[in-house]
Amino acid sequence: MLGEAVSPVGRTRTAPAPDMLPRRLKLAVASCQHWEFGHYAAHRHIAQAAPDLVAFLGDYIYEWGPYQLQHPARAIRTSESFTLDQYRARYAQYKTDRDLQAAHHAAPWIVTWDDHEVANDYAGDIDERLSSDFAARRAAAYQAFYEHMPLRLPPLRAGLKSMRMYQRYDWGRLARFHVLDDRQYRSPLACPKPGRGGSNVVLARACAELRDPRRTMLGEEQEAWLVQGLSTSRARWNILAQQTPLAQSSGVPVRSAEDGRFWTDGWDGYPLARRRLLDTLVNSGAGNPLVLAGDVHTFYASELRRDFTRPVSKANPVLAPEFCGTSVTSSSRPQARTQENVERNPHMLYGRSDRRGYMLLEITPETSQVHFMALDDVRDARSGQARLASFALDNRSVRIARA
Repeated sequence: MLGEAVSPVGRTRTAPAPDMLPRRLKLAVASCQHWEFGHYAAHRHIAQAAPDLVAFLGDYIYEWGPYQLQHPARAIRTSESFTLDQYRARYAQYKTDRDLQAAHHAAPWIVTWDDHEVANDYAGDIDERLSSDFAARRAAAYQAFYEHMPLRLPPLRAGLKSMRMYQRYDWGRLARFHVLDDRQYRSPLACPKPGRGGSNVVLARACAELRDPRRTMLGEEQEAWLVQGLSTSRARWNILAQQTPLAQSSGVPVRSAEDGRFWTDGWDGYPLARRRLLDTLVNSGAGNPLVLAGDVHTFYASELRRDFTRPVSKANPVLAPEFCGTSVTSSSRPQARTQENVERNPHMLYGRSDRRGYMLLEITPETSQVHFMALDDVRDARSGQARLASFALDNRSVRIARA
């Protein structure tokens, strides 16, 4: 309460004691909620599911769009945010939505960011415009994120010019969340378009930067932190909550490391950094690694392996399952193209890009169930939902089974 303003009552809870093994954790996972592209009915369903936790994996806001309170709206690239006041106004706009408010009231949130909290496809201190003043813009965006999001952060350095987002959260001995930041510390994107920063789609053999072992997605300090967190974990499930899919996604069939056509903003643009991460999962001995992702506005279920160009074998085993959630509202490509992508990438077991929604996980010491929950119509504020697919994991295996 402040003056005559009274906040609604929300629901939260403390995590179980470190030595406890809870019987159940219900986790909702969401990402990518462009205001102009639909209603936030997914958040209404998240609130009704009464999860123990909500994990939001980035693109909570988008940095551009008309300042109007009704949505969906016409998606016009206008009123782009550059200053602290502009980013604050964008959060104020998004947080007027009652369904989003309800999801915040329903449970504590674990959050990380992706690019649109600042600017499309930025990498470290470089944006797609190659702007000389991007550092000031990024600092303003970080300040607004800090002011508006539920965070547990160590002391901030350099006046919010940098902000350590990667964090570790334990849910007793049932689950350890390793929450990653793959934006702030990454190397510049490989093989950009002439005179531009930002992403590109490249043939692997034509982009030597992809094979540079010095390139990083997480940065040296965060990589070391992840090694430490995984190797010391006593949790039954080790959940990597991060922005974009680890699974290789080639636009053409791949037979060798130099084949493939890749989008450079995702982990495909950092293949050797991805291999280091996958090696860390194995070498740490952490129990039941489970990777969560967002960003690409598509439901995917994939099995991660060290070499995506070779079939699963004793020498090239499945290392971890990965589940990618679709967007809350943001649009995606036609389903026919996604199905072609699944057929070209045999480690992808499922793909669906024509529906918006979220993921719901039910985690127990013995099993984890992953449900892909999809709205009937993102442009209907009262939209119903359907369960598109469910998957089961056993704590003695990294393989995915349809449930």
